[in-house]
Amino acid sequence: MIKKLELENWKSFETAELHIDPLTILIGTNAAGKSNILDAFRFLQRIASGLSIQESIEGTTSIEQLRGGSNWIIKKPSSRFGIKLTFEYMGEDYCFSISIKSESSGFQVTEESLQTVERKYQKKIYWVNNTDDFAINVHYTTEKQGRKSFLGKATIPVFRQLEAIAGLQPDSASVIESLSHILSSLFILDPVPSEMRGYSQFSKALRPDASNIAGVLAAISDTKKERVEETITEYVKSLPEKDLKRIYTITVGEFKKDAMLMCEEGWEDAHTDKVDAGGMSDGTLRYLAIVAALLTRPENSLFIIEEVDNGLHPSRAVNLLEMLKALGTNRNIDVLITTHNPAILDAAGHKMIPFIFAVHRDMKNGSSFVTPLDSLDVLPKLMASGSLGNLSKDRSIESAISREVTS
Repeated sequence: MIKKLELENWKSFETAELHIDPLTILIGTNAAGKSNILDAFRFLQRIASGLSIQESIEGTTSIEQLRGGSNWIIKKPSSRFGIKLTFEYMGEDYCFSISIKSESSGFQVTEESLQTVERKYQKKIYWVNNTDDFAINVHYTTEKQGRKSFLGKATIPVFRQLEAIAGLQPDSASVIESLSHILSSLFILDPVPSEMRGYSQFSKALRPDASNIAGVLAAISDTKKERVEETITEYVKSLPEKDLKRIYTITVGEFKKDAMLMCEEGWEDAHTDKVDAGGMSDGTLRYLAIVAALLTRPENSLFIIEEVDNGLHPSRAVNLLEMLKALGTNRNIDVLITTHNPAILDAAGHKMIPFIFAVHRDMKNGSSFVTPLDSLDVLPKLMASGSLGNLSKDRSIESAISREVTS
């Protein structure tokens, strides 16, 4: 599981540190830098899923570029950016670190390493030095021959190249495999209701816009499908005023490989209507996508939801947070959300303060930074005068950060 993300010269951040907990909340005004943090996770997911450094930033014919592309990926005037990720494997903490430089020929790895975090007994899985254009010296340890090295490619991350090396120490190979799995399992959801209203083909994995949600739910094995539909119905029925009795899918076509999302709804004293996704509200579809993702994503992964409250009535904020906590805990999935909604902060309450991070921008130099709410000395005094939501709404939190952090 991921425990911490650190950024250096990444987009609007000169430096940043974000701790990941079972439920982590990112707040901040528009253009503060929340999406830039999410893009760091997108970058990591892409380099672990087969793309080169260049493709992970600039995109391909089927994958869009990261916001701003290569022109804005590195905070100026630097020519390099770095990302560190601390994760736990078999009860021990490891740090994956990668540094990328921009050259006229493209983006290249200049430094990369994977090692234990414990300083006293630090163990290096691999590391890189003596970098040159397009080539890097990779050092690692084998089971029988001890330390070895090879000349690797600078255009793709080293951990992917090491996966093909024979003779690695078994424990080293397992850590590298775990890193690859953790990164490739990263998932950022931003549901687009208009894309969820049509038929979709059977699918194994949910797309980031949830456009294939019907196909994903329809493709679940018969032994699990009923239980998944019951769970989705249980959580989604708390949203609308009307009585939502069932969420399910129907299949169509000659081979029954296309699916449509359906629900049965009605009023207490009225008959039940069957409604397809075309008749569901945006808020219901977004919420449904979040629940479905939590039920279908792999365990021990990080699930990120952008603007989690879009289309959701403020009165349902408590339902949303309770659902995220319950399903995340049940399936051992960590959840990171971004929000602008004061109702979400009010629903979070005092107990969630250690897990709320504010992203703020220095108005003098434009740098973004991340501040844990519980690090603000003035927060107890502010909390005595209003709820978290009100403090966010009247910008008291932002003002306090400006005084304490950027002064």
